This record gives sequence, structure tokens and C-alpha cells, in this order.
Amino acid sequence: MQYILNNNELLFLCVLAGAEEIIGVDNPLEDANEDEIAKHWEVVSKNLLERGYLVNDEEGQIHIVEEMEKILSVIAFPDVALVNTISINNDEEIQYLFIKSYLAISMKNNGECIIDTFEEVEDFNTYLIDFYGLAELEESDMKYMVSIASKDFDKALEFAMKGDSPKAGEVVAVEGIPQEELTLMFDALVKDEESIKITAFKNEEEQTIQAMLNISKLNGKAWMVKTKGTEDYERVSIYKSNPKEMINSLFAF
Repeated sequence: MQYILNNNELLFLCVLAGAEEIIGVDNPLEDANEDEIAKHWEVVSKNLLERGYLVNDEEGQIHIVEEMEKILSVIAFPDVALVNTISINNDEEIQYLFIKSYLAISMKNNGECIIDTFEEVEDFNTYLIDFYGLAELEESDMKYMVSIASKDFDKALEFAMKGDSPKAGEVVAVEGIPQEELTLMFDALVKDEESIKITAFKNEEEQTIQAMLNISKLNGKAWMVKTKGTEDYERVSIYKSNPKEMINSLFAF
């Protein structure tokens, strides 16, 4: 299902649902006084009542309709949230993904919030594969996950950015992966035809875990770089595999 709300309507609904911080939704009233805020919300609430997203009970109290309440519970209180920054030819677009066990949501917000909902896991996975532009690898293509100390990865990336991907491959020297494949991997990371930067958040046991990911593509193939820091150690994981495996890896942090 698809829903379209403007930014202020979604903000009003999220606040009404009890949210304090909302990813992907701007607050234009941050510096407004109480009178300005009250007048603004009066207009917005009237629009939402007319559109059927709010209802008045017998005592005149405003309530969010059940259908929208379910959507807001995912946007305002997600188990996992992904902020995707897509760069193509120096143009950037941001898209948000919010996930709970019972519903997944994709949202664009350019002042107008376009919200797509997915109740079935397979439907959402198919959407993600298309959204990230992941293609099946050929039988001859290598599939792997490598874990590299961040200091070695940074050093290798410096060589690759200077045009020396073979040297970058020598720096990391992963057992079982030929030098040619490592060179291709670093070429993809610095010469990518399309880059998607992802900031991922996971709420787990009353704490928020964060990871930084990047999906790079070259010659129709995709690599995913994932960085997750802890207090005493940090490593970089790089994935090259078929679409479903890449999607599973996306949420493993």
C-alpha cells in the first residue's frame, strides 16, 4: 500500500503517537512560539481529519485511525532504520527504510512523504534487491565475505584512490582470494558507477547499535562494505554475493 502525506502531517501524527525523535522528518516549528505552533497544528489536524487519518471520539478527543497507527509505530519506533544516500552523477537522493517484525516501510521525503508498506518478507526483499540494484552473479564469479582491520583497509583504500588498486590488494592480501579479484574489488570501491551510502540503526536491548555501509557497483556487479565499531576494536567487512545473501548481510550488525 502507498500513502502520501506532507512533512508536517507526518510530523504531527508521529508526535501525537508519542515520538520524540523521528528519522527523516523535518520539524519546521523548532524555533516557533506557542501561538505559532498552536495555529499551525490546528490547520494540520483539520486536514488530517478531512483525509480520514484522524477521528474525533464522542468526547471530542482526537485519535489516530488504527491503519495509520500501525504505520506510525514503525516510522516513529523502528527496530531497524536505514538512511540511504544514493549518488548518481553528483546528484544525491535520500530514502529511508523502517522495519519491525510485522511491517516494513520505504519512505521518500521531499516535503511530500511517499510511504510504501510491505507486510510480506518476500515482497520487501524483492523491493530491496530492485532498490539497491543487485544482480545475480555468474557461476564463474567469486563470492566471499572478507574481514579486514580498519587500519589496513584505510591504507589499502589510499592506494586505490591514487589509482593503484593492485597495491591496495597486496596490502590486505586475503587468503583464498586471488590478487586479480582484490584489485577488481578496490576498483569497484573507488570507481563505482553508482554509490549508495547507508547509515543503519538497530534498537536492541534498550541501546542503539549503528553501522555504516556502502554499496558500490562496477560492470554490473556489486560489493558491500560494512563498518561497525566497538569500544576496543574495529573491522571492515566486504561482501560480494548473490542478492538475497547481500540483503541478509545488510541487516547483520
